[in-house]
Amino acid sequence: MKQKEMSVYLKVITIIVAVLFLFFIFWFLPASIMDSMVPLGLTVNNAYIAIGYIWLIAIPCLLALLRFFQICTRIGRDNSFCMHNAKALKEMSIYMLTVVIMGSIGFVVFIISGLYYNFKFTGAAILIVIIIAVTLSVVCAALSHLVQKASVLQEEHDLTV
Repeated sequence: MKQKEMSVYLKVITIIVAVLFLFFIFWFLPASIMDSMVPLGLTVNNAYIAIGYIWLIAIPCLLALLRFFQICTRIGRDNSFCMHNAKALKEMSIYMLTVVIMGSIGFVVFIISGLYYNFKFTGAAILIVIIIAVTLSVVCAALSHLVQKASVLQEEHDLTV
């Protein structure tokens, strides 16, 4: 697969993931929160707070997708190993670390508020999101380091040729 083809393929996948993510965050999740929280006697305001917090956590995820789209563009230009990609991967790692911190705070509030006993599936889902975000943060940080090293090697190689 050539650079250009891979770039287009990765961009299409990124757009599909972003659309599905937005659908999930802005339509499916709010509807399911309202359907499950309000009948238990929790106020609509509590549901809106939960939805707002989820939307707040979604911002770093969308920013990470944007950075990945920019990396895909540079891959299409045959500039895979550049400092811009290393910086973008580092930013993606920081965004995912932000999701971990915000998700952990949300999980602690979820446990303290006593909602865990009524929504055990939601608690498990929060933990899964935190684990995925930790994994992505570590992978992005490692890739950032490797791309930075490859960029230095490529610059040295370009100077000697």
